[in-house]
Amino acid sequence: MYWGMDDGKLGMIDVRDIADCCASLLLNSGHEGKIYTPTGPATISFQDIADIISNGLGKPVKYVPISIEAVGEAIRNAGWGEWGAQVMMDYSRAYPGG
Repeated sequence: MYWGMDDGKLGMIDVRDIADCCASLLLNSGHEGKIYTPTGPATISFQDIADIISNGLGKPVKYVPISIEAVGEAIRNAGWGEWGAQVMMDYSRAYPGG
């Protein structure tokens, strides 16, 4: 698993939890004018993520940090264009810095 986050941590959230939350907000009143910041229950590193995936698969998954430039190159090669590359490079700079 390759990414340019170094030791940066994220408050990851499962897309199913986001969907459940959105459905609840739409179906229940009392949320008018409120702002919510969805986040996971803990901030975890990409090494933590690799460990969790390893445990689930029963075989090792390794996190390999790459340079910010390599992140941009990978995103461009995936067809996301320059804007997408810059956004992901910005994330790769921001998260390790807290």
